[in-house]
Amino acid sequence: DWSHSFACVELVLLTALACVLEVQTTIKFNIGDECKPFAAMMNDRSLLGLAGLSFAASDACFSAAPSFGPGCAALLGSLALRSLAWRTAAGADPAAAACGALGKHR
Repeated sequence: DWSHSFACVELVLLTALACVLEVQTTIKFNIGDECKPFAAMMNDRSLLGLAGLSFAASDACFSAAPSFGPGCAALLGSLALRSLAWRTAAGADPAAAACGALGKHR
């Protein structure tokens, strides 16, 4: 049953994994050389200080540091428990457990 709230948790976990592992590649591809004309201004603390942004001085154009939070562990745990329950209920046949629980497997 694809409308069940945990039916697509595998896709959520795979998407989160892809985001964490590939975000820097995506940023480099999308931004490319757009920041080169602004590099001198981005590194100049005194110039940025005039606008009250001296804390923002950086040699990196854009940087992101994604990580997994505790919710990811909860999703992974629920996925493992669901898979274990399906295997136990159907004698190591997850498809039969899913269909049997819905009354569709004969």
